[in-house]
Amino acid sequence: MKRTIFLLMLGLAFTLWGQEQTGSFTLEVTGQKTWTISYGIGDPGALASEGLYPGQLSLDQSLRADITGTALGFLTLEANFDDQLGPGFQHFVLKLEQPPWRGLLGDFYVGRGELGVYNKKLLGVKVSYEGDTFTVSALGARLEGISESRTFRGQAAQAEITFSYHDPEQPWLPAPYAVNLDGPYFWPLKAPFVEGFSQPKLILRTDGLDGYLVDYGLGYLMEVLAEQPGSELAEGAYLVLRDTGDVLLLKSPPDGILRNRIREAIDAYNDLHGLAGQDRKRYPFVTGGELERAFLQGLEAYAQVELDQEVYPFAEAGRRRYLLLGEKDVIEDSLAIELLPPGADGFRPIDDPAFADYSWDLYPEEGVIKIQFPEEFFGDDAAVHVTFRYQRAGDVFMLGLSVVPGSERVYLNGEPLTRGTDYTIDYETGMLVLFVTLTEDDELKVDFERQRGGLGGYAEYERVFLGGTLSVPGYEDFKLSLWRALDLGKPGPTTRTMPNTHTVAALSMGGESAGWQYFLSFGASENVFPPGDNERIAAPNRVNDIAVVEAPDGQYVVFAHQN
Repeated sequence: MKRTIFLLMLGLAFTLWGQEQTGSFTLEVTGQKTWTISYGIGDPGALASEGLYPGQLSLDQSLRADITGTALGFLTLEANFDDQLGPGFQHFVLKLEQPPWRGLLGDFYVGRGELGVYNKKLLGVKVSYEGDTFTVSALGARLEGISESRTFRGQAAQAEITFSYHDPEQPWLPAPYAVNLDGPYFWPLKAPFVEGFSQPKLILRTDGLDGYLVDYGLGYLMEVLAEQPGSELAEGAYLVLRDTGDVLLLKSPPDGILRNRIREAIDAYNDLHGLAGQDRKRYPFVTGGELERAFLQGLEAYAQVELDQEVYPFAEAGRRRYLLLGEKDVIEDSLAIELLPPGADGFRPIDDPAFADYSWDLYPEEGVIKIQFPEEFFGDDAAVHVTFRYQRAGDVFMLGLSVVPGSERVYLNGEPLTRGTDYTIDYETGMLVLFVTLTEDDELKVDFERQRGGLGGYAEYERVFLGGTLSVPGYEDFKLSLWRALDLGKPGPTTRTMPNTHTVAALSMGGESAGWQYFLSFGASENVFPPGDNERIAAPNRVNDIAVVEAPDGQYVVFAHQN
């Protein structure tokens, strides 16, 4: 299908520069303010993918500013603002330089010399006093990121994945589709798939659909769905596997595909009737909410894939046959599979004699494992853990979204690399580009931090650092450090673990005597968790309401309680 759209775009950009100066205060602002006006003509569906609507003007604007300032001769301000990036990519720090005092207020980094780790981004205050014979410093701040590390070897990268029925971060929720032990939806194809010709489409059956949509206040969509019942599946939403016959695998979550189809139908309805502003119809559900989950699960009864004039209903899709590794070009001899049967204490390799009836095959190019396990294996607490290596293309390394700016430490065969000289990195997308090509024996290690929340990592508490150091360089390079990291916040109803407190103390000395050099270091650590396995203690159910209900067979007392 060919779609034609025309985008008329007018961009206006102004360079910002300003300077304010008095006898004791200087402020300089540089940056850019941009306005972009867009107007779309053509196919409504194609325009919607660009965030536009036919015949309507769209105004977009952006602001980027760098601010520096000085005051009183000893205070310095540094700030960077970009409204196209999230809060974690903004920067503000106020520096104090008034010997013997030095200080930082805002977001800053502390490195290996102070916390024994690579760069940590903190938000808080740091003060130091540099006397003639000693230096003392104190720090109080909130940790901005979550520490992670990735290792890449030669032209291959290491990966691991665990398939189960529970979300690893929020075990009270089901596992995401990509790592669900049931695996992806699949349909054996009735006719061979022809590359470049066969195109799967998502179809919503209209018989009975109107009543279902009316129940959720979406009955008006039948006008659009009756005229356009199908939409092409995106290329990345499916995979055709050359098994004993061609098999169609659904890579994207079914609920995500159906959600997008309903959103497209709502946009098409608005365009068809020229609705704008407050009159526009909107998606009525909270993404990921219980009501939306119920709606999308029910909608699967009407969903089917149409391919080469054959129909494959969602309700007839197979599962528990394939597992998607998420990477292509898997190195076959690197694959290791471990199984956790229901009720077992730990993982065991699949070649264990107890798993004699279990078989599997690897499709390395597609990154797919075909499994044939007994049905009794698929219990609620069962899991499959897979480790493997895969071939990379080029010198681009993906670290994942929302890397904390400036937090990375990159090592090639143990030697540190320099940003801008040896590599470059996009912190928002987590894409690292290396300026040298790895050989088969090279090892690239990247230590970094991922932002908390949003598109970054998951954390149940805020993490705070407190502590200080005392240095006496003239006395055997004496240095004493004491640090405490603690979690703040009360456990919520769904919190899995209790807060943790970690205290570290270190003493170091060094010098030279009679031609001998010596160095002494001593450290102690106390990591305090609640007893047991650190899971939160279950509290009694809380009764929120009590009501009396009359029924034909008697009277009942109903308790509404929170678990």
